[in-house]
Amino acid sequence: LANFTAHHDVSAGAGAANVSANQIVFGPQLQPFEITEQARGMVEGVTGPIAVDAEITWTRDTLLGGARVDLQGVSLATATIPIVNDVRGSIYFDDLWQLTTPPGQEITVGELNPGITVTNGRVRFQLLTEERVSIERAEFDFASGALAMAPTTIRLGADETRFELTLRDVDAADLLRTLNVPDLNATGQIEGNFPLLLTRQSAFVQNGV
Repeated sequence: LANFTAHHDVSAGAGAANVSANQIVFGPQLQPFEITEQARGMVEGVTGPIAVDAEITWTRDTLLGGARVDLQGVSLATATIPIVNDVRGSIYFDDLWQLTTPPGQEITVGELNPGITVTNGRVRFQLLTEERVSIERAEFDFASGALAMAPTTIRLGADETRFELTLRDVDAADLLRTLNVPDLNATGQIEGNFPLLLTRQSAFVQNGV
């Protein structure tokens, strides 16, 4: 999977290691949980290539690890979002054992479909402990306008996921085409906000404005 180099000072009880791979390709024969058990249940059906460069250090009392992971067009699914395609960007892990990151990680998402398709996503986030993701900013192209997520924290692998969404400069005719609404025409622009509840089976919108 990767190149591994390490050194250890026996008398000091300390050392360091580097793990690097120019390309690891996920697919039916290899999934992230087969590399690290920490990834089990977080994402499913991962396909596509990544690159990894990890640094691990230790003393008699501590074991530390950080890494940079470059996503090179990865697709995946979560329990409540079945389609996440063409994810690109670099993620910096400050703790490999907890799979956590500093704030301000940024990726792009070619397509996201929790029930309706949005494209060209720009997402800033932080990975937290206990399989949680803090969404700091997320915006996607949708029906000639934009769909944005309010800052929130979600749990990967959960049976339910809640978002507060905002529409801006959405074209009414494009929206009807996107939603496949038959026998209905409209013109003008739409904006507003609404809560979205995703489950493993359905998506629900309630009390939207």
